Amino acid sequence: MLKEQLYFVKKANLYEIYTDAEDTDTFAVGYIREIYPDFLLLETYDRTGNFDGFRFILVENIYMIKEKTQYLNRFEAIEPASATLPTWDAGMEVLDKIIFWLCEEHILFEMETFEGEILVGYMESYHSGVIKIKHIGANDLKADGWAYIMRDSISEISIETCRLAIIK
Repeated sequence: MLKEQLYFVKKANLYEIYTDAEDTDTFAVGYIREIYPDFLLLETYDRTGNFDGFRFILVENIYMIKEKTQYLNRFEAIEPASATLPTWDAGMEVLDKIIFWLCEEHILFEMETFEGEILVGYMESYHSGVIKIKHIGANDLKADGWAYIMRDSISEISIETCRLAIIK
């Protein structure tokens, strides 16, 4: 999606955000909290209208945004969550700031890479474009060693989701 088009969305509206062109039935629902040059911060809600965390989504992965759909009409009564996040200067490299924040605050996260890999864990350090992650295993939800990933392979980061609350 063209980045310029994102600046026309209204943050007070609920949106369907589509990032997987091969699975058009899958999308995120939420309020757009902030639009950065490369990432969009989405306050998400599950199918029943409950708050389901925040997603930092790479803008270039968004291929469609919908608003005022029949599906979204079910959620008319949803008010934006009162949860707060730090404010990052849109003119700076926001992803680096998010990574450093996750490291400093030791926040459980879920990350998706361009290759479709899903990682869950805690960011331990970040140096020269490499992130060290204390990895949580998908099967037993226990610490499963370390993962090292390049910063530029991140397509999405989620925090405070219902799934992550179960792991905590």
